[in-house]
This record gives sequence, structure tokens and C-alpha cells, in this order.
Amino acid sequence: MTTAQSTAAHMRKRLYDDMDALEGVERAVLDAQAAREKAQAALELAQAGFDMAVANEQDLLERRAALCAGTLRLRNSLQTMATFPPEILAMVCAEAVSVRWEENASAIPAIDWGAARAPSRFSLVNRHWRHAILSAPRCWTYLVIGVVIPSETVEPMLQQVDLFLQRSRSLLIDVNLAMAWTATEVQADGILRLLMANLRRIRSLRICTGPGFLPRTPETAIQYNEMFLPKIVALLQRPTPELVHLQISCDGADLVDEEIYWQGFPDDFPFLLPTAPKLQSLFVSSAPILCARPHPIGLPSLRTLVLNSGLPVYDSLLWDTIAMAPQLDVLVVEVESGGESAGHPLQLPDSIPITRLKLHADATFPAEVECPRLQRFEFASWRLDTFPISDSMCSTITTLLLEDARFAADEVDAMRSLHVVEHASVSGAPWRVDDAQFYTLLCNAVDPMWPRLRHLELWRVQSSVNVSERNGLLNLVRARNVSHGSESGPPPLEKLEIDEQSAPGWVAAEVTKNMGAKFVIRASK
Repeated sequence: MTTAQSTAAHMRKRLYDDMDALEGVERAVLDAQAAREKAQAALELAQAGFDMAVANEQDLLERRAALCAGTLRLRNSLQTMATFPPEILAMVCAEAVSVRWEENASAIPAIDWGAARAPSRFSLVNRHWRHAILSAPRCWTYLVIGVVIPSETVEPMLQQVDLFLQRSRSLLIDVNLAMAWTATEVQADGILRLLMANLRRIRSLRICTGPGFLPRTPETAIQYNEMFLPKIVALLQRPTPELVHLQISCDGADLVDEEIYWQGFPDDFPFLLPTAPKLQSLFVSSAPILCARPHPIGLPSLRTLVLNSGLPVYDSLLWDTIAMAPQLDVLVVEVESGGESAGHPLQLPDSIPITRLKLHADATFPAEVECPRLQRFEFASWRLDTFPISDSMCSTITTLLLEDARFAADEVDAMRSLHVVEHASVSGAPWRVDDAQFYTLLCNAVDPMWPRLRHLELWRVQSSVNVSERNGLLNLVRARNVSHGSESGPPPLEKLEIDEQSAPGWVAAEVTKNMGAKFVIRASK
């Protein structure tokens, strides 16, 4: 073999060896890359786990801080509640149970169940609060008694009421008694006995009887009212020196025989409210709670008298009660006139000082009685021409509320006589009426009806005038608000309220353009 051949063979051998080595290195590179990728994946997984552990740790730290802060606040609150000054606790609870009366309101406030439950709820907070509330008599001055319970629980109920009365000690109290016809005579006697023992310190008293869960049948009403009425009357024959507000409502009592209802009037009618010098409001519904003359002291502080009954009321008894109230301001008589009684002659005062009067359509008002201060008058419009409107009333009534308006000529003339009316609310009859003359007089440029009118309300006025010609309301707005330019003329309307029945849609749209927000369409009253 020549030297050249030997060299070539040696080079080939080296080539083959290098190729084998390169193949081994390639395999090692691939293995290294795989190991690196695996390690990188493990590193990323570990980093994710690390990040999650860090986030979890931070979340737990924040939760721990929040719980520590909440625990601290709760501990501070509990410590504050446990050490809250008892005087302030008593003041807060006393404010919660206090009764708020509107001055000269024509309706008594509804039972405030929140106020009735307030002392018990306060006393459940903790031992400190319970001791503070139980030790404060002024927290136990609002008592609500609902007698609709089974007869077997009479004694526990009476004990609970007695305990409540004891906790109020000698303070003035407000009592609400709701007695259902399911109540037994034992229950009624027990409750009224407790009230009678505390009658001298009752400030407001509400007694309401009704069917409860029983059907309202004449037989049931008669049976229970014949039992309840004498007991209520007997209660009010006692002195009530601190009584300020009184409401008696006996549902279904007007179904009782009149002789039983009126407690033997006029021969044996009892002296009711013999000593009530502070009584300011008296609300009576279907109960014979009126005062007859002669009376020991009368009702010197009475300012609101509201009567509502399905039975006619004797004029002499009604006017005896009114005459005993020299400061009477609000009089609502939603009862029919029962006429005079032969055994008790009618004695009328020359005048009464009321500023608000509401009468039943079938009630009578004597022409001999003047009302020189009357400002608000509510009556059935179709009876207005029969009401004795005096000259003084014509110059003092500024608010007029009329129901069942029929817009007859005599009725509209009576409306027109009240020439200082500033606010009028007129509700129409339940059938179509001709209201053309009403609007004509309101739009009269020379001598308009109600020249001082600023606020007009129209409800359920179904006009018989053709819809396309029913523009009386629009003419009124144009006369009072659009064409108003004379200082001597009537002032513009400041507010106009109607429902959808009282004007057609096209009229309402035109009125809205002229009055804007001063014109309001509401749902029917």
C-alpha cells in the first residue's frame, strides 16, 4: 500500500470516528435540551406555586387584620353598649314611645306598634340595657292591648298589662285598647278594671271594638255591643283629670236598639266625662259618648270634636256637647240629625268659635248659630243651598270642599255667595252633570265667582257637555292665567288639580301648555 493510500485510509477512519462522535454529541444535546425544558417547566410550576403561596399568605394577612379590626370594633361596641349611660338609654326609649299629635287634627293617630314594642326590644339587648329600661318609668307609658286571645290565657294577659302599668308608676300613660267580639265578658271586665284603677293618669285613651275574626252579622254585633257599651260608658263616668285625647269606636253599635244605645236618654242619660278639664280632642264613632247639660265643668279645653255614627244623634245632646266647648276649633259631624227630644229641650249657643266644619249630608245646622271664625267648610254640594250661610261665613270661608256636586242653579248660587274662597275642591255626582254654568260664572270678567281663587281641585266631574265643546276648564285657565293683566281682576290660579274624568284629553293638553307644573292630573280621590 502506498503512502497516499495509507493516508486516505487514515483520514476516512478519522471521518467515521468524528461522525460517530458527532452523532453521540447530537444525542447528548437533545437529551440536554429535554432535561432543560423539563427543568424549566418544573421551575415555572414551582414559581407559580410560590406566587400562589405568596398571594395566599397576603390574603390571610389581610383577613387577619380585618378580623382583628372587626373584633376590636365589636369589643368596643359591646363595651359601649354595656356601659351606655342609663339616663341616655331611658331618654332614647322614652322618645321612641312618645305619642305625637297633630294640632287640631280631624283624625286620631294610628296605633304605633313600633312604639308599643320598643321597651321590650330595648330590654333584650343585654343585661345593662334591660336594667336601665326596667328602671325608667317613662319607657312604659305607651300601652297597646289587643284582646283577641283565647279565654284560657286571660290571667297571663291581665298580669302582663298590670305589670306594664306598674312599671310606669305614677306617670301619665297613653292607652290603646282593641277589643274584638271574640273577647269574653271576663276579659272585658278584667281589662276595664285595670284601666279604671289608672284612669286618673291616662293622657290619651283609644277604645275600639270590632268583629275581629268573627263574621260581621247583626246578631253578633248586637250581642257584643250590648255587653261592651255599658262597660265603656261606666268607665267614662269616672273622673279623668289628665285626659287630653279620647277615641271611642264601637263597630256595629248602630245596630243595637236605640233605647239601649242611648243609655236611657233623656231620662237616665249618665254624666259622661264629669271631670275632663284637659280634654282637647274627642273622636266618637258609633258610641253614645256625648255630654248632656247640666254638666259639672263642661269641656273647657276641647278643640276637636269628631262624630261618626250610623244612628241619628239627638240635636239637643249634640248641641249640649258643642256648647260645653268654648275653645272648639274643629267640628266634624258625620251623623244624621235625630231631631229634638221632648224630655231634653234644645239649647243653642249664639255662636261657636270653630274654624273648620265638616257635615254629613243629612245633618242639620241651626241658622241661629253664628260661626264668625269659620275658614274651612266641607259639605255635600247638592245640599249647599239648604245650609244657612250667614254673611259672616261668606266673608271668612277660604277653603271649600264639596262632595257630590250636581251644579244645579241654586247649588251654584250658594257656591257663588262664598266670595272669599281661595281653595276649592269639588267632587262630582256619580252621574253626568251639566257644569257649563259653573265655568261660566268662574270666567265672568265683570263679577266672577270666587274672585280670590288660587287653588282648584276637580274630582270625578262627569260632564254632560259634548266633548268637543267641553272647554270650560280651558276657558277658566285662559281667563285667570293667560289674559290676566289687570291688578283689580282675580289673581291667577297657582295650582290646578284634576283627575282624568274631569276634563277631556285635548283640554288637559292645552291647560298644560298654559300652566306647566302648576297643573297636575292625579288618580281619582
